[in-house]
Amino acid sequence: KDGNLHRLIIKDCRLEDECEYSCGVDDRRSRARLFVEEIPIEIIRPPLDAYEAPGSDVIFEAELNKDRVEVKWLRNNMIIVQGDKHQMMSEGKVHRLQVCEIKPRDQGEYRFIAKDKEARAKLELAAAPKIKTGDQNLVVDVGNPLTMCVPYDAYPRAEAQWLKGNEILPDLHIDTTPSESSFKIFQAKKTDKGR
Repeated sequence: KDGNLHRLIIKDCRLEDECEYSCGVDDRRSRARLFVEEIPIEIIRPPLDAYEAPGSDVIFEAELNKDRVEVKWLRNNMIIVQGDKHQMMSEGKVHRLQVCEIKPRDQGEYRFIAKDKEARAKLELAAAPKIKTGDQNLVVDVGNPLTMCVPYDAYPRAEAQWLKGNEILPDLHIDTTPSESSFKIFQAKKTDKGR
């Protein structure tokens, strides 16, 4: 109120504020109709692809141009629900999905949907190989077979390449499993000596 002037101020106007407003003194009335136009939703920052080791937690994060927007997260086109495996958080314009203790079955495409806008990101398990043994000195008699094994941790299975000095050794002597790589010498020769 400012003297004879009366004002109605609607702060932070929302769609539900759209209606007819009236003001009256005695038997006199004034009316006004308020029309509210919604700002179109835009994804300012989409979630990024994630490559993490099994057992770790992954957080997908997306940001919209406005807050108070209901969003959904999907994995391989299935709606994700809140629980021990998936935690969903919304803080203003920022929305997060945390996937806890990832396993191979958690891999795939994740979608973030806000009204008619969507963004996609993928989750893949990946852990750099860690060799579980140090240098070894092996001795074999000439003419006998020898198999050298190097155990490792990696996901997915590592691709192994064996070298003697700077020379790449032939793949037909290499066997790599999900937990180790081995190189076989069928008949040891003096020329096989080296590192």
